[in-house]
Amino acid sequence: MSEDSKSRGLHVHLGGLIIVIIIILILFKFDIKSEIDSPKFQKNISSLESIWVNNIVNPNKERTSYLFIRFTQKELEKVQDNFNKNVFKVLSDEEINYY
Repeated sequence: MSEDSKSRGLHVHLGGLIIVIIIILILFKFDIKSEIDSPKFQKNISSLESIWVNNIVNPNKERTSYLFIRFTQKELEKVQDNFNKNVFKVLSDEEINYY
């Protein structure tokens, strides 16, 4: 079985599951809007948001910025070295006559 057929089947099943959940909520007259507007739900969402920001986003920002700075610094040093080798290169007499 190829990867495309596996992923397509997963999307169909997940979409079908979401539709079934929505139909069940409608049948039991579950009011989604009032649940979302409730203070308890808002408190839960804000606590999840703080966990997300403090434990996942901020540490990864620091790590990726450190890695990015380190990588760009190394590559910049390579570019500077190549520039210095080519610009400040002392040409021999043959090379001078060639150019």
